[in-house]
Amino acid sequence: MKRLNVKKLVAIGAGAALVGAALAPIVSAQSGVVKGDLISDTGSPLVDVVVGASAANSDVVWASNIASRIAQLATVSTTTDVDGDGSIDITVGGTTTYGGSAKTYDSSTYTLKTDTGEANEFADLKLGASQLDFLSNGTESYTFDGTSYEQTVKERIWINADARFLHSSTKVQDLVVQMKNTGDFNYEVTFSKGLPVSDGLNKPKTNKFKDDGNDSITFPFLGVDYSLFRAQDTGGVKEIRLLKSTDAKKRYFSGDSLTGLKGTGAHEGENLSLTIDNIVQSTSQSSFEVEISLWDEEGNLLDSETAGEGQFLETILEGSDGKTALDTSLFTEKIRQDIETSQGYVTMTRGDDLIILRDGQEFPYDSTSTGTSNHNWVVNLTSGTSSTPDVNAFTKITIKNQNTKWNVNNPLWAGNDALTESGMEGSNEAVLLQDYSEDTIGYGYASVVFDGFKNDQDLTKFQLGNGNMVYFDSTDEVERTVPFVIALDHSGDPNDESSFTLLNQTFYYRTNSTDVNVLLTQNAKLNGFAIDLNAGAVSCGIGFHDQSTSSATDLNAGTARPVAIDINQVQYRLPHCTSTGAVGGTTVQMVADGNFQIAKVAFDTVADADYIGTDNNFNTWYYEDKNGVNSTYNGALLALSGTGMDSESYKYAYYSNESESVLWLLLDKATTWTGQYTYTPTFIGTDTVEDGTIDLNWFHPDDLRLGGDEADNTKFVAKFQLDDNGGGTAGTEIYLHALLEDDADIISLPDNELSRYTVDANYDGGTKAAIWSMSYRTDSDSFFDQAWTDFGTKYSVADGETFQAWIPDNRLNLSLTVRGTDSTETTTGGQDFTGVTSGSTVTTDTGTTVTVGTVGGTSSGQTVVPAGDLVVLDSGVSAGGNHVIVGGYIVNSLAQGLVLGDGTTLEESLTSSSSDYVLEKLSNGDFVVAGYTAAQTGLAAQEFIDELEALLA
Repeated sequence: MKRLNVKKLVAIGAGAALVGAALAPIVSAQSGVVKGDLISDTGSPLVDVVVGASAANSDVVWASNIASRIAQLATVSTTTDVDGDGSIDITVGGTTTYGGSAKTYDSSTYTLKTDTGEANEFADLKLGASQLDFLSNGTESYTFDGTSYEQTVKERIWINADARFLHSSTKVQDLVVQMKNTGDFNYEVTFSKGLPVSDGLNKPKTNKFKDDGNDSITFPFLGVDYSLFRAQDTGGVKEIRLLKSTDAKKRYFSGDSLTGLKGTGAHEGENLSLTIDNIVQSTSQSSFEVEISLWDEEGNLLDSETAGEGQFLETILEGSDGKTALDTSLFTEKIRQDIETSQGYVTMTRGDDLIILRDGQEFPYDSTSTGTSNHNWVVNLTSGTSSTPDVNAFTKITIKNQNTKWNVNNPLWAGNDALTESGMEGSNEAVLLQDYSEDTIGYGYASVVFDGFKNDQDLTKFQLGNGNMVYFDSTDEVERTVPFVIALDHSGDPNDESSFTLLNQTFYYRTNSTDVNVLLTQNAKLNGFAIDLNAGAVSCGIGFHDQSTSSATDLNAGTARPVAIDINQVQYRLPHCTSTGAVGGTTVQMVADGNFQIAKVAFDTVADADYIGTDNNFNTWYYEDKNGVNSTYNGALLALSGTGMDSESYKYAYYSNESESVLWLLLDKATTWTGQYTYTPTFIGTDTVEDGTIDLNWFHPDDLRLGGDEADNTKFVAKFQLDDNGGGTAGTEIYLHALLEDDADIISLPDNELSRYTVDANYDGGTKAAIWSMSYRTDSDSFFDQAWTDFGTKYSVADGETFQAWIPDNRLNLSLTVRGTDSTETTTGGQDFTGVTSGSTVTTDTGTTVTVGTVGGTSSGQTVVPAGDLVVLDSGVSAGGNHVIVGGYIVNSLAQGLVLGDGTTLEESLTSSSSDYVLEKLSNGDFVVAGYTAAQTGLAAQEFIDELEALLA
């Protein structure tokens, strides 16, 4: 059951909701039925559905189901002009809550855990009446051996569920709950005194429990009151038999018949009958016995037997195949002679509503099923004793899942929080006695619903790619888009100004690509660092160093000029120096390759405080152009800030290439981010040789103009980290191909030239070892591109360009609900979109994509035509018209003598239970839906219904 709530939307497919999408017609394959065979041009039915007056109840049900589909086809096409502006308002998502008989578990205990250990369960629940009001917990009175007793009877539901982002399986790769072990989903009923054992050793009483006036026990079982009929614990067999009917016990005389008995095995779906042939006594001293005969619904004798008292006749009567034939239980209570009439009689309990519970065997019990390995649900009976009364007893009945498991092949998907198409289409509900027919006793008495996360927290979006980092600044409450690279034109006149904008701040700049004199005096700042001139001899044999280092650079006056000087990785030339003999009076004149200035206002109104690097020497940044050799400078960082950026400041290294006339600003790892809530993003730096080690502390594009080469076999990879839960550990490492501008995206895979990087993101959950990895790849199903973290953050690289994360304010708890059949559900909230136009796509804050079809214009629809009563008995068929004939020739008179398309009659085609069923359109326009047995008729009917539903589509 999928609970993606799309209000005003009706169809969901392949990860997106589609509104107004047309469906292609489907052609039926078996009978060749078309709508014109069943419905006229005016929408009126052309057929009735005929069922035999003596047919099995199942035939009537199938006929009714067929008629309901035909009635749905009773429509005519209409065309309506839709007024409007060509747009629609929609709501996507929401929170599902449950009322009535339901209990939801979503407290702080129920969180997603990466640890895959079996002991680390999501929910281990033992639920009784205080949690689920449809379960019983009370005192029940009963009678045994003529004495009244009371005992406490309790029903419980046990759930052992494990929640995982199951990334290791290519079948799943989604958020799921698993109940993958036997006994992970149990129903049990316990008895404080127990159910007395009737067949077997009693403790120490010799009286055995009998369902009569002296012995009577009634108790709730799967929500229905049943009476204990027998309890056996002997010969290695533990078994309980329960009866629902209160008038199941009757007296039968010779010549009486029991009809409507349910067949099984070879007679599945048939109505059998039993005749009481005679009551016999071999000698005056011997016990009476009853002679019986079993007949099929065609009147054929199947078996005759002689039985004594205390026997279950279904265990001795056989069908045409020599195996058990009766599904209805018949128990011989007494075989006696009536004193007044001298007639013999047998008192039998008929178990049409009988439930057999056999320890270690399937529920519902199937006597033809051997072994235990093929059972979906099994029964466990717990033996015990009682002192009042003093008997052996069964103290607990358990029904638990065995082969029915919610494992990797059949998990509970996450409802609204499913990531994959399989998850969106799959069920998020586990049902008690799942994999059986819905009319099975107890089916759906309890169910488990997994809706994914309790989405009660605000979210913030974080994104890397398309050349930017996008995050929400919680201090200033605004979304920020910060580029990795800012390219500045470096070709104009040094006095000309240009500008660029970062966030809402405009910056003005001018560049000079010709050599420029640099005059240094004591404590002047060069590219952000103060220079300490340490005066030596008057000959200018002085030393100096910047205040971030302790080592001095000597200026040797005896060296031929010009002298090359490296200060913070920038090479300057020293033509000469002068000295007055005092440190404060020393001036050093150097030459740099060029310089640039950046200010927050236009240069015609600029003041010192308006410059970026306000205390730099002459408010200027100096550079060395190495003509293609990597020359960004560690430590020479511009801190871009301004009123248009509120409280934020972003640090950039810089790189100049005069031959390309471009000055690049490159995002540096020294930048700190004030993200919303508690998450922490970090830029680590750039790996330029693919060895996993950061070589440069800034975002350095793999481009010829910056010393790289996108065409060679070595990629520059920029690394980022994201701690989504604010725990101070780098929970996720993300890898981008370091390129210029919009091309700076997650690394494109597969790439045989990448020697080390094979994924787009690694999640380590704070353990510093990758737990799972995400990749956007279309060449294999082994990789996944969406994920959930333990914190409840959703990750996605599904667009192939960006890494996206939707991070909650606080850790999200998972939501699991155990519910009964009368519980209710309500979906509220969701994200609203207004004015959505035809063909447009909207994406929620959590990445759910919805595509809208045609809105407005002309709308085609259907008008329903009243169909009337379509199901009729074969004895009341009116003349004229065509028929859908349900059931074989034995139970439906219209099926007798029908000639099929191959020239054979129906009688010739249906000769035994091993015959194929018949689903065919006859030459006269009738349809025949029939099998030799009622079960085979059901198979034919289901296939016909499938064809009708295809026409409905």
